Amino acid sequence: MKKYNINKISAYFSILEENDISSYIYRGQNEPYFSIGASGFRPYQGGWNSDKIYDMEYLRSIFYNRIIGQISESEKKHFLAFCQHHGIPTNLVDMSFSPLVALLPSSLN
Repeated sequence: MKKYNINKISAYFSILEENDISSYIYRGQNEPYFSIGASGFRPYQGGWNSDKIYDMEYLRSIFYNRIIGQISESEKKHFLAFCQHHGIPTNLVDMSFSPLVALLPSSLN
């Protein structure tokens, strides 16, 4: 895997263009995680040396009970994706065919 250090959006576009990597799938991360993993499986309360993981089912049920009257049928049907979009730890990993979407901070996409 080739790594690039980029500090300008123009440099990002240049690398995309020069390497013809338009058919790739991208993963954006706003933290320097050492592997690709779902937020629900990342350690918390104590950093990387912690062995505590989230009780994802419990967090989802609390969130569901709090907002059930405010969400659409589609959001209920795809509740796991809805949770992920709103920052609840899940076992899902965001991927995109767009290098620009991957570049966005997670709070914007």
